[in-house]
Amino acid sequence: MKGLLNTVVIIFSLSLSTAPALSETKKSDGAVNYFVEGIKYRGEGKCEEAVKSYQTARKIKQFKADWEYHLAVADCFVALKRYDAAIDAYTRVIDAAKNKAMQAEMYKGRGRAYYFKAVKADKLDKKYIDLAQKDLQDAKALGADISDVENIMSADMEVKPLDTRATESNQLFSSQQVTIIESQDRIIAGEGEYVMYLSAETVIKDKSGRIIPASEIRPGDSVDFTCLTSYRNRADGMLHCSVQAITLNRDASAKVPTAASGEKNKDDSNAFYIKLINQRLDRIDMDIRELREKQEQNKKEAKPVKKAKIKKKKMKRKRSEVKKQQTALPESQKDATQNPDSQGGPSIKP
Repeated sequence: MKGLLNTVVIIFSLSLSTAPALSETKKSDGAVNYFVEGIKYRGEGKCEEAVKSYQTARKIKQFKADWEYHLAVADCFVALKRYDAAIDAYTRVIDAAKNKAMQAEMYKGRGRAYYFKAVKADKLDKKYIDLAQKDLQDAKALGADISDVENIMSADMEVKPLDTRATESNQLFSSQQVTIIESQDRIIAGEGEYVMYLSAETVIKDKSGRIIPASEIRPGDSVDFTCLTSYRNRADGMLHCSVQAITLNRDASAKVPTAASGEKNKDDSNAFYIKLINQRLDRIDMDIRELREKQEQNKKEAKPVKKAKIKKKKMKRKRSEVKKQQTALPESQKDATQNPDSQGGPSIKP
């Protein structure tokens, strides 16, 4: 992310030649140069402060052109996850800038912002992925190196298919035991069968119907949950679900005994992941055995074909040897071999 924040420093040097007054820390009248202050904050990783400084610089007209302001804030908006604002800023620079190197970096930056906007907890938004890929190709055509963004995208697309097919809307999963609580928005249930993603819209209730926070759910609890969308992750084999609602199958007011304290949960977590790894290893072992059996079967089926080919080659070689021998014979013997009736006496004419 630091590299992302510093990208604009290099690009902006292209435009500083048109605004030499901005390279000084203070203006001639002693006023603060908020543009330079913004660069300082950005270099320190303080994106919020950098954007505020740039906005002040824009307001008091310390930028000679409006596109220079958008160039300054675009990468900061990405770092702050304000992707719509970043996309707008990149677009304004693309429309205004005449320098091809700058346009290339802006297409790359906008493509990256579209990609970040496409990434969801359990899927990739195909619409934004398509926009990202288009911008990245435009950036590449103008000379930008896009391999870093392409590598990140391809890694995500391997485990999050683009055209995610949702399972039946509001599908209900009943009496699933909570295995691991990785965070307040990611819970593993059903002995590793389900990964539940919670959001601010997820409604959680206990058995009596009272709304409760996610912190009330404990490993070992039985829950029912409804799933808006889901997909089977090819990397871990689990069903990843965007959860609409959860019902805790006990009264939250009835306190459950907590392990003394983190050690038991830690041991349970370790045991679960060891079990999950062993299951994956068993599955891989089965796949290897099946592959070997298939290869052996293919070899057996290929043997008759191989023998037939060898026989055909031998016959072809024999015919070739006979032809060579005939070529080496005198003309009289050739006629004899080609016309057996010419030997053993005169021929009888009708």
